[in-house]
Amino acid sequence: MARRLHEEAGLPFFECYVNTPIDICESRDPKGLYKKARRGEIKGFTGIDQSYEEPVNPELVIRSGEMSVDECVQNVVSLLQQRVRVPACMSACLYTELLLDYIDICISICFSYILTY
Repeated sequence: MARRLHEEAGLPFFECYVNTPIDICESRDPKGLYKKARRGEIKGFTGIDQSYEEPVNPELVIRSGEMSVDECVQNVVSLLQQRVRVPACMSACLYTELLLDYIDICISICFSYILTY
């Protein structure tokens, strides 16, 4: 759906799959949601009692368990530099803070959409 909406608006869309093993997700969970899901306090939690369908053909796969945040961001920046007009002189360090804020906003929008429907 997101790809279609972007295409209809004439905007580029790049599916980025952040492939992170569940044990790493759990170790990075500041809110303790995985622990709550394992105790049965949260139902339908992806990776615990709800399956996760990996993207079939993402434009980018980021293996965040094997790379630093800066390396992950550099992969996204490289994709953008290849596919859209992003200044080549920009490095991952300059984008990290902006991208993390943008990712948080996108995740919030997606969750809002999911919870609405």
